[in-house]
Amino acid sequence: MKKKKLKTRQKVIRVILGLCVALIIALGVLIYANLGGFEKEKPPALFKIRDECSIVAGKFVHTMESEGNCKVRCLNECEIRDKTFFSSKFLVSKPPSCNLCECYCK
Repeated sequence: MKKKKLKTRQKVIRVILGLCVALIIALGVLIYANLGGFEKEKPPALFKIRDECSIVAGKFVHTMESEGNCKVRCLNECEIRDKTFFSSKFLVSKPPSCNLCECYCK
């Protein structure tokens, strides 16, 4: 009689422990999902900023002349859109075209 009760108690304890382990695993998965663990990383968004150029006294004048200017404008553009700056790419054009700045924000 005592052996039967002991075996029944052991079974109940095993079932309770199994449920506890399953509950802990489920809780871990929920926390991981809540932190964005299952989401695929989105590619950075592309924004193009055109240079405002003109001819002054026979010379072509650019408002965006270098990679540094491009990066600053990209930082501002990403901030305006509530995104994080990822990278920038400065594309130089030959006159009579204006330069182009490609901004990547996440």
